Amino acid sequence: MNYTIIECENNEQYVVATQFYIKHKPILKKLAAKSQMRVLGSFFGEMQAQSPVNSKTLRVCYDKEIRPSFGSGINSVCPGHFVDDLKIAQDFGLDREGYVDEKGLLTEEAGEDLKGKNVLRDASAILIEK
Repeated sequence: MNYTIIECENNEQYVVATQFYIKHKPILKKLAAKSQMRVLGSFFGEMQAQSPVNSKTLRVCYDKEIRPSFGSGINSVCPGHFVDDLKIAQDFGLDREGYVDEKGLLTEEAGEDLKGKNVLRDASAILIEK
């Protein structure tokens, strides 16, 4: 899959699947987003990213099962919560940690501002702000 790195007016850069960029180009132009570079997904294979949730350094994994039909074409892997993600974690040797307890509440690993929040009901607004 191809990805486009875009830069916004505030100099923030984002990576999105090129199909997503093309489909949403009119909206992105209104946000003053400009295409900077196009790359193959394998380009990101050895990179790391910083989690906006708890500032933890995360490994970027390139997997052929990721599809741009589900948003940006970039997905988080939650091996402690989803079977498909567990397989990806096993394939890449990732930890099986999770941030959600059996009641659907975020644990302290998610950060103090999210601890105890319901993952479906309460956490989204906080995560979007981050």
